[in-house]
Formats: sequence, C-alpha cells, structure tokens
Amino acid sequence: MSGQGASPIDVSQLYNAIKAQEPNFPVPQPTATIAVGTFNAQTREFKYAVKTYTERVGDPATQNPTKGGPLKPQIETLTGGQALAVNVFDLKLRFDVTGQKGTFTVNVPGHKSGTAPQGQSSVVVDVGAATEVNFTLICDGNSFTPELPLKIDRPAIAAGAMTIPAWPVAIVYAPPVDAQKKNTASLSNTDSIGATTTVSFTAGHSKQAPVNAWDNPGFGTAEFQRAAPMSDAMKSLGPLLKDIPIVSSALGVISGLLGSVSGTETQGTTVTNQHSQTVTNSTQDTVTTNPNGGGPGSSDIMYFLKNARLCWFSTGGPVQLALLGWDQSEYVDVSMLKHQPGKPGLDQKTAQALLALDPFVAGGPQANLPKSRFAYVDTIDVNGVMVLKNISYTLSNTDLQQTADTIVDVENDSQGLLGFLGVMGLPDTQTLQTTMSQSSALQTTQTHSVSKQLQLNAGPQEFYSVEVYCDVVFGTFAFRPIQTAASPIFSGIARGKSNEPLANTEVTLVSNGRRFVTMSDESGRFAFRASTIPAGVAQIMAGPTTANVQIPGSPISNLETPP
Repeated sequence: MSGQGASPIDVSQLYNAIKAQEPNFPVPQPTATIAVGTFNAQTREFKYAVKTYTERVGDPATQNPTKGGPLKPQIETLTGGQALAVNVFDLKLRFDVTGQKGTFTVNVPGHKSGTAPQGQSSVVVDVGAATEVNFTLICDGNSFTPELPLKIDRPAIAAGAMTIPAWPVAIVYAPPVDAQKKNTASLSNTDSIGATTTVSFTAGHSKQAPVNAWDNPGFGTAEFQRAAPMSDAMKSLGPLLKDIPIVSSALGVISGLLGSVSGTETQGTTVTNQHSQTVTNSTQDTVTTNPNGGGPGSSDIMYFLKNARLCWFSTGGPVQLALLGWDQSEYVDVSMLKHQPGKPGLDQKTAQALLALDPFVAGGPQANLPKSRFAYVDTIDVNGVMVLKNISYTLSNTDLQQTADTIVDVENDSQGLLGFLGVMGLPDTQTLQTTMSQSSALQTTQTHSVSKQLQLNAGPQEFYSVEVYCDVVFGTFAFRPIQTAASPIFSGIARGKSNEPLANTEVTLVSNGRRFVTMSDESGRFAFRASTIPAGVAQIMAGPTTANVQIPGSPISNLETPP
C-alpha cells in the first residue's frame, strides 16, 4: 500500500493508531514472581492470593441410601488456584507462611523445592515455563496440599508498529560514459523487477545480551503475512483474553485497523510465502541514469521504499509482520546517497547500508562482481558504431537462492517488540537492527527471465568494451567496462548473399563459452577489441552465418550469409 494516493487510508494515521496501542501490552519480562497464597502453620488453612477455580467430582449415581429415603448422589466440589502470567518467560512462585514456629518447606514435584527457617516468612520456587504444578506446604508438623493443581495461564501476546527507514527494491546500474555522454540505463513501469525480502532482528548498541525467549532457538526471527490473516489471528484470541480486558481491547482495535487495510493493499506487494514479502516496481514513470554522472558506481540509481511501515504481532513464536505502506518510493542516484543522504531524508547509516548493495560504489567502475549474485551475459565491443542490442538472462534455481543483505536500525522500536525478540535488560537496549535479506522477486512469477534493450553510443573513432551482467537478486543488468586493445584482436567484413555489405548488423563471437558482440558499420566492417577474448578456436556469427575462426588470426574479408 503506497502512501502516495494508492489507497484512501492515510499510512501515517493508520501507523500511529496501531502504535498507540503498544503500551496496553505488558512488556515481556525475563522473569517475574507471583504470590500464590499464604499458609497458616497452626490451622493448616491456605488462603489463595490468586484466582481460584473449582471442579465437581464424584458419582452422580446413588451410593449411600438414606434411612427410609431415596438414594442420593455423592458429589464433591474441589478447589485449586489459577495464576495469570502475561508475557513472562521464566516464572517464580512465592508461598507465604504465618504462625510459623519452625522451618517452612515447599515441595513442588519436578522443580527444585525450597525452605525457609523460622523468621523467614516466604519461599520462592522457580517453575520456569510450567503451565501446571502441584505443591505441598509443610511447617510445624502441619501440611497443605491443594485439592487441584495450580494452573498457570501464560498468554504471550503483543502487537504494535515499527518503521524500516529504507526498503530496497531495485538498483538501476549505469553504463560507462561515452564520449558524447549519451549512454543511459532506465527503469520503467513495463519492467517487472523488485526484491523478495526476509527479515531478522538483532540487538544493536545494547549493553545487555539477548536471552532465548521461551527457549526459542530462532531469536529475532520474523515472518510476513497479509493484513487480513493477521487480523483474523488477533480476533481469534479474544475469548482467551477475557480476563485481560486491556489487552483484549488493544487487539480488537489493531484487528479492526488491519481489516480496513486488507482490501486496499498495493498491487506490487505480495506475501510469497509465510516468511517473505515481495515488492515489485509499480512506478508509472521512466527513471533514467544520468549520462554525465560518471558511470558505474557514480550514477547508478537506488530504488527503495522510504519509511516502510509495518505492523508486528507475536504470540510467543516468530514475530509476524504485515506491510502497511510507506511514505513514498524514492529513486536516488548513489552520488546523492554518498554526499547528501539528508536530501532524500535518510540518516548516514541507512544511506551507507543502501550503498553497500552496489559493488561499484566501493570498487569503482571495474569492481569485482560476486559470481554468485552477478551472472555474466555478454561482452559488447563498441567500435565507432552505436550498438543497439536486446539483452536477456534466464534465472536458474541456483540464481534464485542468492541473497544480498541490508542492515539498518529500526525506527520506533518498542520495549514490547524488543522483549518478544529476546532482548532483555530494558531500557538499556537502545536500538534494534534489522537484517533485510533480498532475493529475486522473479521467483514468484511464472517466468524466470529478464530482458532489456541496451543502447551504447560511440563516435567514429571511439572504441570501448563493456561486460554485461545480470544482478540476479534485483533483476537488473550491470555494466562493467574492461580494457580494450589498441588494435583489433579479430576483424572482418560481413556480406549478404549478393556480396553486398551487411550494414549495422550484429556480429557475435563465441569463445570458450563467452559471448562477444559488436555491430558492423555501414560498409559491413566489424572488429573485436575486448582484451578478455581468449586465444584459440572460436565461432563467429552474422545473421544466419556461422563460421569457425582462429583467435588471434587474419581478418575475414568476406563473412557471407548463405544464398
């Protein structure tokens, strides 16, 4: 749901309304103590400090006839205690004693028992994550065992909202700068690109070590849902929280707000599975790199969602996330991110996190590109003639498994969210870090190929070579200039079936599995100058003609198409 008119719901108002409910949920605690009740060591009476519950037991059939009367059922009502521990990981139970003249002992089967000498009027027993315990109290020769076990209701529940300052969607890589400064790359509404994102959390700038909430090994895990299913999940908890009206009310408010957004979610965002959220380009504009901006690493464009707003919800397992919307989609060239991050409204750390996604920023135009993420497509030789070529790449299953991580600080994180992610020691914890792992959004579509028309310009005596790669994470093409030989490594003339020159025709050289592409001029002349062309036997193609050639070798004077 875009914050720019795609929905009648104002994202900020929706976000603030959900955020306002966060204080109604108890802050998760690593440990808490509940007073169960007081044992009178002289009268053997026990007075519960918690709520009680009863059960009726016995045989409703007749057992003991009354003299001269009808048979009567024998039913007994038993009583037990019922404690409520909301958002507590490790629970301790306190038992008090009065009338004590000797040692007070508390036995809790399955847990460590405790004792208190005379003069100490209570015993605390750690029962951890237990939901039901039996106990026996002993003092001065008297004892008490409850008729029913102590039940411990442990609702672990909270919800709220948070902001991720920049959600990466795509990178538009700039081609090398030509002499006439005409080379550009673009992104338009016809391109279906984007990134599928998973999220995990860690504690940043914290003086406290995280604890493993509920012995959950997936600390910091999160899963995405649509707003409607999350709303339904909140509604289903209502009957279970009748004894906690403030929590039940808060969930009802948030559930209603999510229900209002479920019908207006933006096209271009989908929950691909329970763990991932896909955002694809849905702009109606064409965004073009600056031909004067300096090429790769200087005029690349970063496309991201500014201030992505999310609702979070947890019942003790992985935190559930639903994307509510964002302030606006931003297209910013990397030069601005480097030198003026405040202009698009980003802090320095967030800008650096985005810049780290683009290897040309740190490595320069000829940066080493990770092979796992950047798949080689073609090498294009520009030899005094403009090259207009359709480039394409089909993603494999291996490509779809590649990821790129962005680590940014979450804004407006709360004690509740931090607690459910296992970060304790509040309020010492200051910041929560989000690791956003992006993979290709194309894995959610029927087709797994990306294509683009590339135009590289040149003056009559201008020569340069460019390697083309597919960034399989963001589904865009990257361009890396490579060294060009002063003299052609291989050249020739392409002719048609009537011996006429094939003007402005694509010529392809395949050597050792790599493709090198150039264009013939108006006289049919072509040349390959890329320094990466390996020596040996190669294939050369112009139109339907294919021939074997030797590299390096003599120029071909008559590469003909068949009659």
